Amino acid sequence: MLGIANDYVNLQEINLSYPSNEDIGRLYLNWGNLSITKIEFYFDEPAVIAPSLTSTSPSNISDTTATGNGNISNTGSENPERFIEWGTASGSYTNSCTAGVGGVGDYSCQLTSLTPNTQYYLRAYATNSAGTTHGNETSFTTSITPITYNNNINLTINENLTLSCNGDITIDEGTPGLTAGTPESANSTCTITTNDEDGYDFSVINDFTSGNVLRNESYSIPDYTSPIDTPTSYTGEGLAFSIYDAPQKESKWGTGNSCHDTDNNYAAFPDSNTTITSNTQYTHDATDIGICYRINVLSTQASGTYTGSVTYTATGVL
Repeated sequence: MLGIANDYVNLQEINLSYPSNEDIGRLYLNWGNLSITKIEFYFDEPAVIAPSLTSTSPSNISDTTATGNGNISNTGSENPERFIEWGTASGSYTNSCTAGVGGVGDYSCQLTSLTPNTQYYLRAYATNSAGTTHGNETSFTTSITPITYNNNINLTINENLTLSCNGDITIDEGTPGLTAGTPESANSTCTITTNDEDGYDFSVINDFTSGNVLRNESYSIPDYTSPIDTPTSYTGEGLAFSIYDAPQKESKWGTGNSCHDTDNNYAAFPDSNTTITSNTQYTHDATDIGICYRINVLSTQASGTYTGSVTYTATGVL
């Protein structure tokens, strides 16, 4: 408030407000017959007062923690440090947390190490150089600690293993009978299904266990000369077989991919049960093994019908 007076003019009053960005102002006036060219005036900074705030409802309540909340509506001209205090009895606050110094608006801090299923009382408060203001008291109850129990589930799945091969084999390539000096072939497919996590072994044995596979009442057809450990390209005479298709076909069987492929390698059927291919990994689908039979005979081989048998076995890998 500014007062102006002299011998010829009555006292007048002018209300002035505190400037926001400077503490000295200048005023130029014409007042009736009195001309005032300059007035300098000074303002005192406003006094700091204690802040104003309220407590708001707590949030994120669990069995051992919660979030305390408050709201500053007036800083009192100096940003206060903001707190939440709490305890288990109304009006008695044994713990506190700080949200640091801040201005107008919401604030929060974490209440920790609480006891499950317990009622707590809390209030917000803030302090600046002019003093401390406490908010209203609120309350909440922590939740009950969840009780857990770990129940193990055990299950054993039995191994499943099946083997099927197409029926009896006649080696004549569509022409009845075999002409000496002209090798002929026939193929068979064996299908294996297993849930064994380590796969399977596939083996074969000559059912006569010794001697030649193909026989009649008086004679037999010699087996092929190459042993199962070292199959060779088919030359000469005798009954032989090859693996031309398998999930993990060994290189010793050659690079052929069909029964009549000249890149197949052949061996005689063994007299003891011997693994001829393996699949060493779990396969949820059925797998096929392609087997090719091949035979040629000397021109002096006795005529007639010859029969024999071999047994294939699929075994889960232990």
